[in-house]
Amino acid sequence: MELPRGTSVHYSERENFIVDGELFNSIEPDFKGYIRIFGKNESVEDAYFLIMNKKVIAADITNLGTNQIFKGDEAMAILNGKRFGTATVEFMKFDDFMFDVALEVNEECILKGKKVSKEEIVKKEVIPPKKLDREALLKKYRIKVPTDETIVKLFGEKNEKIIALEEECKSEILSIIKRGFFKDSMFERISLEGFEAFLRENSIFCNVKINYQCFVLSLKDGMEEAFRDKIEKLAEDTIKEKMRRLGLKYRLSVNLMLNLKLHKT
Repeated sequence: MELPRGTSVHYSERENFIVDGELFNSIEPDFKGYIRIFGKNESVEDAYFLIMNKKVIAADITNLGTNQIFKGDEAMAILNGKRFGTATVEFMKFDDFMFDVALEVNEECILKGKKVSKEEIVKKEVIPPKKLDREALLKKYRIKVPTDETIVKLFGEKNEKIIALEEECKSEILSIIKRGFFKDSMFERISLEGFEAFLRENSIFCNVKINYQCFVLSLKDGMEEAFRDKIEKLAEDTIKEKMRRLGLKYRLSVNLMLNLKLHKT
């Protein structure tokens, strides 16, 4: 699919992941956007579901090994019950305008309720993706394209190293936090709900959103504040180390949104 970026509201890494009702039942009722699954078995596949009112409106899946692309009802037939050995799952939220654009651009991915056989699908020829008429879309929606200078000033710059920083932190920051609390907690549930990084005015700004439920033997006064301080330091130290390895010599500003709950076992 060709989709606007949207806002990341959930990110997780899964093993032995199955595309089933549990995935769609986890969607918030007011969620409007898409779910992306980047999964691997014998080959790597990239799948998208466009969602509104807890329903799948459109879908597609691309096999990056064979370049096969399946859209709409065919994609749903392939994806229903599909198991991935490993997968990353991300929920991206849209506003009304972005959702309308996504629907129009990906019209051939919209579900029509047609029953399709998996055996028939996999025999189909590889069809190259349709090229978008970018200028026509911009004109239709009366979008004035800002200059590069304006984009950097308003939102910050993303280059290959900034994107690499995001990906490395997304894949490792939770495991580092878990190791940091190994002696302090008996059991924990932790998830990374979002991680975004951008460069602006010679500084790297990182927005990090983490949900963390921790079970401890003894719940003491000041423990929650101590946990918050430790998580903030672990997150910042992790990002700084990744910046050092990538050669990103900038100041760092971290905005940590932490939903922390401590429970006594």
